[in-house]
Amino acid sequence: MPRLKVGVLENAIDLLQYTPHGDLDDLDSLAGMAPAASGTVRVGLVATYARWKGHLAFLEAARRVLDVAPAVSVRFYLVGGPIYATAGQFSRDELAAHARQLGIADRVAFVPFQPQTSQAYRALDVVVHASTQPEPYGLVIAEAMACGRAVVVSAAGGAADLFTDGVDALGHSPGDVAGLASAISKLVADPSLRSRFGRAAAETAAGRFGMQRYANQVEAYYHPLLKNAGSS
Repeated sequence: MPRLKVGVLENAIDLLQYTPHGDLDDLDSLAGMAPAASGTVRVGLVATYARWKGHLAFLEAARRVLDVAPAVSVRFYLVGGPIYATAGQFSRDELAAHARQLGIADRVAFVPFQPQTSQAYRALDVVVHASTQPEPYGLVIAEAMACGRAVVVSAAGGAADLFTDGVDALGHSPGDVAGLASAISKLVADPSLRSRFGRAAAETAAGRFGMQRYANQVEAYYHPLLKNAGSS
C-alpha cells in the first residue's frame, strides 16, 4: 500500500515499575535450587516456553560458555512456562532433558512463570533475548533495559530497533548459537562492561519507552487526522 501514510509509535512500559531500583526475586528459591555461591553471575531468559523464543539456543549457548570457561561462576535461568495451551510450547520436562543431554543440568535453574517480571530482571546480571524468529516488538528487551540490566538481543524484526549494538546492549543473529554464546561470555567475564551496558540501557529506556512519550506521540499523530476529518 505505497500511498498509505504509515506512522510508527513504539510501545510504552511503566518506568515506575520497570526501574533499576526495587525488590529482587530469590530466583534460586523459586527454582527449588540451593543458593548460588557468592559472586555467581546470573544469566536468564525470561519468556513463555514458545518454541521460537530460543530456549534451545540459550541452553546450547550456555554449554559453549562453560566449554570456554568451565570454572566461571555462572548460573543460567529459564524464567517462564508453557502458559499457552498450544502445540508450539515446550514443556519443562523437554527443556530439562535438553539441559541434561548437554551436561549442564546443575547449572540451569527453572523458575516458574512470574506475573511480576521486574523483580526477576533485577535479580539477573544478564538478560538474554534469544528468539529464533523476528519479534514484532520485544517487550522483554525494553523492560530489562529499563531495569538497568545488560541485555543480549536477537536482532531481527522490531527488536532490532530497540537498541544500539555495542552501546546499550549486544546483538546477535537469530538462531546463531555461537554469536549468542560470544555475547554472553563477554558480559559474564566483565562486570564493568555489564555495568556500562546497564547504565546505558536504563538511559535509553527513560528516553524512549515512557508512557508520557507514548501519549505525546499518539496525540501528535492523531490530532492532524482528526482536524482534517472535521474540516472535510
